[in-house]
Amino acid sequence: MDLESFGNRLYRLRREWGYTQTELANKLGTTRGCVANWEKGRRRPRGKMERLAALLGVSEDYLNGTISLEEEMKRWDGKEFDHENVLDLSRLNAQQKQSLIDYYHYLIAKQEEYSVRNQIRARTEQEQAAAAAELEG
Repeated sequence: MDLESFGNRLYRLRREWGYTQTELANKLGTTRGCVANWEKGRRRPRGKMERLAALLGVSEDYLNGTISLEEEMKRWDGKEFDHENVLDLSRLNAQQKQSLIDYYHYLIAKQEEYSVRNQIRARTEQEQAAAAAELEG
C-alpha cells in the first residue's frame, strides 16, 4: 500500500493539474488557507471530497489513500468512455503504465522548470529596464 499521506497526495495532484492553492480553493468554494491546511495535514475537507476528487481526476478512495495507484488504475481500465480523447490504458501492461506515469511526471516537471525560467527571464528584463531608465533619468 502507498504510504503517502492525504496532504502529500493532495499537494502532488494539485501541482500535477497545475492549480495553485487559490485556484483550487476557488473551484471548491473555499479559501486558500483551507487548502493549505489540508495539504499540511491539519484538517480534512468536509463536504468537498467528491468535488475535490473529480477536479483532480481520481477517486475519493485514491485521494484518501485507501487504495494504491495500481488499484486506481485497475478501476479505470475497465471503464468505457464517451470522449474520444481519453486514453485507453487497458491495452498496456503494468510496466508500460508505469512508464506512461513516469513520463507524465517528467513533462510536468519540465513545464514547471520552463515556467520558472520564464519568470526569471521576465524579472531580469524588468530589472534591466529599470536600471536603463535610472541611467537615463
